[in-house]
Amino acid sequence: MSVLSTAAQKQVEDTLVTQGALTKEKLTELKDKAVKQSTPFLSLVVSDGHVSDETLTKAIAHVSKLSKQ
Repeated sequence: MSVLSTAAQKQVEDTLVTQGALTKEKLTELKDKAVKQSTPFLSLVVSDGHVSDETLTKAIAHVSKLSKQ
């Protein structure tokens, strides 16, 4: 279960790509993998080691306007 709205999660995904944490291709690949495994996407990118907890937290904070980046 995600605590982010669908729109907010999309913004986080876009932020991760914009900041260079993921490529668009890797994002698509991981989203497909998350669906196949019935795993939350953001959990998967961290557990698979593609994005650190810190990077994800900063992206969420940026989208939530809790941080100036």
